[in-house]
Amino acid sequence: AQNIDHILLERMGGAVLWIGPDGHITQATPRTEEVLGLAPELVVEGGLFDRIRIPDRVAYRCALADVQTGVARRSVELMLRVPGDDEGEPAVTHRPFEMELIRSPQEDGSVIAILRSAEATAQLREELARARDIAGSTELAKGRFLATVSHELRTPLNAIIGFSDLMLHESISGPLDPKKKEHLGLIRDAGRHLLSVVNSILDLSKIEAGTYRLQPERFAFAKAASLGIALLEPQAAEKKLKLTSRIAQEVGEVNCD
Repeated sequence: AQNIDHILLERMGGAVLWIGPDGHITQATPRTEEVLGLAPELVVEGGLFDRIRIPDRVAYRCALADVQTGVARRSVELMLRVPGDDEGEPAVTHRPFEMELIRSPQEDGSVIAILRSAEATAQLREELARARDIAGSTELAKGRFLATVSHELRTPLNAIIGFSDLMLHESISGPLDPKKKEHLGLIRDAGRHLLSVVNSILDLSKIEAGTYRLQPERFAFAKAASLGIALLEPQAAEKKLKLTSRIAQEVGEVNCD
């Protein structure tokens, strides 16, 4: 029966270890050498515990104690000191493993452990962490770029709008030709539009960074919604879409940003 157990357990894809009630490994299957690069006799008694990285020993002991006191199974991730490979690694190196601890059918405090390599999982985690770092640095760079560009654009736009307003005051600049007055008005309106676009881009970058400060104020909801619809209707028409709205008559003023 024990040989059948060996076969079934090893088919789960790892080295199988039998841990006695005293916490010492009493037996290890031949696959231990394939998984750890160590002969089975090198992990019995305290051979495996001595190879666990010191910060991981507490987690191993806690998981083992849980199973010995009645928990059906526990999983724990460990870094084990094992022989290096022949591709330039040191003679001894630490590698990640996953150990699944299962309560033994004998119910005497002994435990069955299945040890598997976790290098693929560790590699995926490293790649995910690198991707997060890259994404974070990209977002930070984008935010700084938008803030800089927005500042550089707002300065000349404010000047354009300000001088346009100044020139449109005939009491200051003198009588204006109607055509010139129209052109100045167009310049001012275009500058204001560009400034609102720049401010919107800057606000968007603040929202993404979580630093946008809300400024609630009271306003008529229906009027604001109608303005938004009027701005979007031409785009909807180009795409052959019909844009409609339904606003209850009792909706008056709202207080929000």
